[in-house]
Amino acid sequence: MFKLNHGYVVPASYLDSFSGLRENAGVPKRYVEAQKVFALELSEGATREFVRFPNNISGVTVEHLIDSEVQARQVDARKRLLRNKSKLEYVGSFPGASEPIPVELGDDGLACLSSATLEHTAQSVRNEMGPCALADALDLTRKRGGSF
Repeated sequence: MFKLNHGYVVPASYLDSFSGLRENAGVPKRYVEAQKVFALELSEGATREFVRFPNNISGVTVEHLIDSEVQARQVDARKRLLRNKSKLEYVGSFPGASEPIPVELGDDGLACLSSATLEHTAQSVRNEMGPCALADALDLTRKRGGSF
């Protein structure tokens, strides 16, 4: 957790994510006209069937697909972001509860689990349940390069 200080540039994405930040940071409301450049519609059935992982692999996958569709290019802004973050005062932290899932992002917009992750998951399923169709499906997915 950080204390907000003068000179810190609040990322625009934070303004929607954290209610009250706009007022606390003294950011005036701006009204803009937006132009849609890409739309991805998922049926109600597809969103209901969306697998919910303990972390944000679904969001990462959809974001990568959108980036690929609009041909977004990756920019290394680490130095600028680090300078901006250094304007904040560290006040403490909370323990994290999520675990990373290794994902490989393809140029075609697909995201897939790494071969090692699939192999580890298949072995874990076998250890818990013995030989079964789920472990076989995970092995087949690994052999196909990780895509589902």
